[in-house]
This record gives sequence, structure tokens and C-alpha cells, in this order.
Amino acid sequence: MFSPPFRLAYLSTYFILSAVSGSLVLTPPRLVLEYGAPASANCSTDIIPKMMGWEASQGSVDPTSGVQQLTWTVKSITEWDIKPLCFIIVDDPRFQQKTFLPVTIYKIPDKVSISLLNDTRLIIEGEIYWLQCDIQNVAPVQNVIVNWYKEQTLLKRDNVTSEENTKEPQNKTSKLQIRPNRTDDGAQYRCEAELELGAEGLQPPPRPAEPLIISVAYMPQFQNHTEILLDSGEMITLNCTVKANPPAVYNWIPAHLKPRPVITSSSLGLGNYTCTASNQYGNDTKVFTIRKKGSRVVFWSILGSCLVLLLGLIAGYVGYVWLKISSNSVI
Repeated sequence: MFSPPFRLAYLSTYFILSAVSGSLVLTPPRLVLEYGAPASANCSTDIIPKMMGWEASQGSVDPTSGVQQLTWTVKSITEWDIKPLCFIIVDDPRFQQKTFLPVTIYKIPDKVSISLLNDTRLIIEGEIYWLQCDIQNVAPVQNVIVNWYKEQTLLKRDNVTSEENTKEPQNKTSKLQIRPNRTDDGAQYRCEAELELGAEGLQPPPRPAEPLIISVAYMPQFQNHTEILLDSGEMITLNCTVKANPPAVYNWIPAHLKPRPVITSSSLGLGNYTCTASNQYGNDTKVFTIRKKGSRVVFWSILGSCLVLLLGLIAGYVGYVWLKISSNSVI
């Protein structure tokens, strides 16, 4: 057991620490402010300290006696790494208590822009490319999220990392890999920089970049490579139109047909007509077959099927009659 003097000193220290511990309350507990904005926070305690004050690179409040709350105020925050500190001193100066007010100072980007890396003027279907989003003069950079979109579809959320945990504005970039196809020709890609500052502060709206519209080069490609047309003695149209970038050049076999995507004529004979569409990225071919409407081939096919069916029925009936006659003869 402790001796009475030592026990008295122990209890005195315990009660002093108990009275001080956990007694400082900051309102609000955290500040999120735009650079240059006014700032204010209140520090209060449930005891009567000997002294109470604020230490800060802006807005310091000298130690004040006989108060249980004290307000720190700044007209315009201009210190990026400001760390306001509220403190109290009780009768024994060894038991000064202090607590820091967390302050996040932010700045929205001056500019956000999107570009195609290496200044590539031409995008070819199926190849890999990189888009870059440049964010200029933003803080704090570790709180920046870059959202990537194609049209209205969110493709990626990129947490911008920084090797330096600096509070001051920096320039940062984000990259997106794409492999465009023909459906992406004329598509809009865009990025926006968003500051995630926590629930305590007003969230500034995302800063978007101007959209980047891409042009994709691709070869012609037919959905159907054959088409059958029936000749009824009227005009026949051979439509070989196909999408391609740059536009396709057309050639026909037989070669006497004009090199254009659509052939319309009443004098085309029966048979096959081959169209080839091409550009510098490749080519594709489609074959048109013209047949006579009501063709004898179809007629004889149907007639032949009917005859086979009829002969089968006759054979079956003859067999049945023969078996019946044979059975009667045995009896």
C-alpha cells in the first residue's frame, strides 16, 4: 500500500489529469475551406482553466484567463498548411492540454483538359491508344478523383496519387487506355476533376474538360455477303453501300458496270454480280445473284417431291393388297 503522503500526491495528480483529460471540445471538429475564405472555430472546456488560448500561423489568440471558451477567427485563409491549436493551462503548468483543429484548404483546378497522347492525328480500329487528362493548379492533390466518360457512360474513377504530401496546389495528370472500334467513330470522351473533401465541407462541383471527339478509321465490312434477287422483268437494284472511314471505293464484276455503290437497271441478266468495297485499311466483297421469278428449278423441285410422295403411297398400297391376297390363298 502507498504511504499517506505519497497517496495524497497520487490522488491529486489523478484528479488534475481527470479534470483536464477529454475536456477540450472543438466546434466544428474539422474545417474544410476554400483558399481565401474566412474561418472560425470555437474551443470550449468544462473546467475553469488558469489560461486558455489559440496558437496558429494566422489568427492566434493570446492566452486569456477566466474563460471556458474561446473563438479562433480568420478573415481570409492564406496559409496552406495551417494547424490551429487550442490549449488550456491549469494551476499546475505541467498539465497543459492542447488539441489541434484539422483544417483542409482546397482550391478547384484552374483548368482541366483532355488530349490524345503523342498528338496522334489518326485512330485506327482495333489499336491501343492513351487519353490524358491534365489538371492544373489544384489542391489538395491527394483528394482529387478523375472521372472518365464515354458519352454518358462512366468508364473509370482514378485516384490521383502524389509522391509529395503537399498542401499547396499542384498540376496532375490521369490516363485512360482505349481500343476503339467502328462504333466509336464520332464518340465523345471526357474527363472531370472532382475534389472529395469529406462530409464536413461543402463539396465543390466537378471541373469538366471540353469533350474530345474521336474519328476512327476502319475498313468496309458487310453484314451479309450474299443477296438473292428475283427478276420480274422490271428494274433491279444492286445496293452495295457499306460504312467505312474513309469512304469506300466500289468495283464490280462484270467490269462493264460503273464503279459506284448502287446499280439500278432493267437490263441486268441472270447470274452473279460481285461488288468489292475497299479503302486503304482493307476490303470486303458481296455477291448478288439474280434469278428468274417463278423459276422452273423451283417448279420441278416441288413437282419431284410430290411424285416421290405419290409413288411411296402407291407402293405401300400395292404391298398391302399383295399381302392380303397371299393370306387368303393360304387359307
